[in-house]
Amino acid sequence: MLENHFRAYNEVLNRIRIKNMQLIRLKEDWYNISGTRYDDIKIKGGKTPDIADQLHNIVEKEKELAAIINYRDELRKVHELEIDKLSDNKKRAILKLFYLDGCSIKEIACCLKISEIYTKKLKRWAVAEFNEKIIN
Repeated sequence: MLENHFRAYNEVLNRIRIKNMQLIRLKEDWYNISGTRYDDIKIKGGKTPDIADQLHNIVEKEKELAAIINYRDELRKVHELEIDKLSDNKKRAILKLFYLDGCSIKEIACCLKISEIYTKKLKRWAVAEFNEKIIN
């Protein structure tokens, strides 16, 4: 149930990863373009030259990525405000680390300097409190 609540945030993170990979690929292709002359840059026969296309694609991907990152930041703020309504600092930290930062239980336990078993218990209690206070 709680996973559904954070689904949009996780989908945005995936979109960011994909856009980053696409941008990296475009930039790698850009570096492989050989030198060109000014006359080659002019549009000939209605065909846009490769170098202009590549540059345009890179700029567009960067704009798309910036927009998605802004949306992610807005979603994160909303979710952090929701999580901040929980009663206990450790519960808040666990939900933020698990659902917003994608940390594993083992990583969270190490970060909070508590056992994994206790981390799992706190997470269960945090999820129950979150469902009670926020979702319901």
